[in-house]
Amino acid sequence: MLSANNASHSPAAQSFGDFVLSRYWLLQLAGWGGVFLFGSAIILLVADHSATSAASGTIQMWNDVRLTVLTCLTGLLATHGLRGVIRRQRWLDLPVRALVQRALVAWLLMTSLLGLLGATVFATPSAGEPLYASVLPCLMMNAMLLGAWLSLYFLVHVYAAWQQGNFDREQLRAANAESQMQALQAQLHPHFLFNCLNTIRSLTPAGAKSARMAVTVLADLLRACLTDGEKPTLPLARELELTRLYISMERLRFGDGLQLKEQIEPAAMSIQVPSLILLTLAENAVKHGLLQDPENNELTVWASLMSDHLSLRMISPGHLSEGRSPMPSVPSLGLGLANVQERLRLIYGPKASLALDATEVLVTVAIRLPLSPLSLV
Repeated sequence: MLSANNASHSPAAQSFGDFVLSRYWLLQLAGWGGVFLFGSAIILLVADHSATSAASGTIQMWNDVRLTVLTCLTGLLATHGLRGVIRRQRWLDLPVRALVQRALVAWLLMTSLLGLLGATVFATPSAGEPLYASVLPCLMMNAMLLGAWLSLYFLVHVYAAWQQGNFDREQLRAANAESQMQALQAQLHPHFLFNCLNTIRSLTPAGAKSARMAVTVLADLLRACLTDGEKPTLPLARELELTRLYISMERLRFGDGLQLKEQIEPAAMSIQVPSLILLTLAENAVKHGLLQDPENNELTVWASLMSDHLSLRMISPGHLSEGRSPMPSVPSLGLGLANVQERLRLIYGPKASLALDATEVLVTVAIRLPLSPLSLV
């Protein structure tokens, strides 16, 4: 993949992209202007040595210059139009093989069209000269110019994507180092924490079954989070276990009516997903759904395994306020989904996505996960 709409960009990649974007027309005019100047210089040099007579040599020279001017103008317009197609259809987000196929087709079509246009409309053939004598040079000239333009255009984006990839990998290493430090700090006195919870449980009257159970479930949940939270990814089956544990604790607050409905394809259970991602989605659903409308207390987690990605959804009761943008970066929706979105970007790059949708009574968080994360090497 050559480009991405990332949430953050490296200073080098951002400045490089801004430089190219802000100077696009300057670079276009400089490039095609340079082609015109180079071609005109060659024409003048050849005309000085090959003209059979001054008059015929001058006429042929200006005909060739005219052809060069029109070729550069049509090339400028054609490449600008091709750039628009590339941007609108997001070619740079395609796999390399698909991108190369489209680029070759575009190159062949544009070369053929501009070559025929130059030979039949722009060129001024000599008397008795067959058509192919004009078509072949025009095709060769347009093939070289368009091929060079496409190569430079994609090389620019390859370089920017390479810079962005290096920056993302450094961010991911830093994020992993930070999470490891946080996990280490959390584990400095784990036995002290669990001993405190056991003490609280022992001091709770035997008749307060809900309170004793809450402490027990909390201890189990904390232990699981300390153990599994260090890992960048977990099998979806393990994520479901942790989510069920969290729901069992919340059920003490909302009652036995709180249900977690699971619609999971069996093949998806072994797929690796970011650690504690379902737990975060469930906590977000409780905070922004059940607390708003305690009567609607069913959460649904849905997972389907596609050919190249895993599709996850958390569906919960709730609604978005009128005029509120349904984006996880909105502060009123909390930091949970924004953090999930950033983790997805760091672990999977631009292939992963998070979308938020809402009806009058339901809110759906949909996540698309590639089947393999970015390499950390």
